[in-house]
Amino acid sequence: MSTITPINSAYRQNLAFNANDAESKRHPVKALLLYGLPGVGEMTNGDTKNGLKHLGIAIALGVTGAVLSFKKILPSVTKNMEAAIKLFHEKGIGIDYLKTAYQGVSKKSLAGMATIVILSHANAIASAIGTYKGKKEEAV
Repeated sequence: MSTITPINSAYRQNLAFNANDAESKRHPVKALLLYGLPGVGEMTNGDTKNGLKHLGIAIALGVTGAVLSFKKILPSVTKNMEAAIKLFHEKGIGIDYLKTAYQGVSKKSLAGMATIVILSHANAIASAIGTYKGKKEEAV
């Protein structure tokens, strides 16, 4: 009975799991689950510096968005709400509803809020990528 040792061992090497492979350090599920909490996934991977950076950016953008919303956008929207609801019941959500709801809100305020939303998502994506890749090994 003869076995083909070189082919057999090469086959086993390709199937063997190596814990030091870059692929084994990736965390796709964690990255998706922690998309809404930028920085937390990186901190759980041991990359505290980048995690705190992304968490700080998320908090700063959240506070800025809340201040902008409460001071510049919400007062006008609240004042227009009755007319907007009436229009919603008549026609549904459409451009007329949005124009009525946001009547009196400056274009700068709306552009600022849109920018904050886009930057928040970009920060969350960067953090999710960092979480997925895991902590980079530092050179010795």
